[in-house]
Amino acid sequence: MSSVPSPLKSDRPVRRPRWWAWHQRLGLGFAVVFLGVVLTGIALNHTEYLGLDRKPVTADWIYDWYDISLDGEPIGFSVGSDWVVGWDGQLLWNTQLLGRATQVRGAQTYEPSMTLILTDELWVLASTGDLVERLGSASLPDGTPRRLGRLAGDSPVVIETTTGRYASDGELLTWSPLAAEKKVVWSEPAEVPAPIRKPILRANRGDGLTFNRVILDLHSGRFFGRLGVWVVDLAAVALIFLTVSGTWYAWRIKRRP
Repeated sequence: MSSVPSPLKSDRPVRRPRWWAWHQRLGLGFAVVFLGVVLTGIALNHTEYLGLDRKPVTADWIYDWYDISLDGEPIGFSVGSDWVVGWDGQLLWNTQLLGRATQVRGAQTYEPSMTLILTDELWVLASTGDLVERLGSASLPDGTPRRLGRLAGDSPVVIETTTGRYASDGELLTWSPLAAEKKVVWSEPAEVPAPIRKPILRANRGDGLTFNRVILDLHSGRFFGRLGVWVVDLAAVALIFLTVSGTWYAWRIKRRP
């Protein structure tokens, strides 16, 4: 008895539907987005193991991208090889925080091993930047301080306030009105150099910005703003289309006679 041969599947290729070109375009167009979402998703699933929530971001450009910074611009005064910096209500000796203060109005050396800083108060620092004394308004001339200086070729410290110019004695205990003809060398602000500016920024740019936050924003598209969120949403819709169309096409090929 001869056996009946089983029908063979046709070698004729399956005709692709019209929308198949869109399947290819969407797959190629969103390939980078798909890859980014998948890789960041894997990283987020292992946040604790990788320590992403404990690792702070140190790249300056990321902080710039998030617009995380101190308000305004720093006001700096050069004191020998050191810098006095006022920035966003903070008073700093080089990169060391001294405390909160209003606008810095001047800084200069006082005797061989002291530095004076004028805000609404007069700060007296040792050469190491350690605070020695703070003289409040009761110990300063009348009026609101404006700037700090010293007599040309002489040692007395001079403070200009809203009521005039005053010169101190050698101990900063008394202040006397200064004659108009007296020439004063005033402490002038200067541009804060990058080696001082960058560490201050890095120390004050928010300890809460971790790798976990950045990766999560990349995963959702929020890292790139509202447009990034829309791109990820469109990629999700495209993935649904690719899954359905690819499954349908594979099922059709499998069922062909």
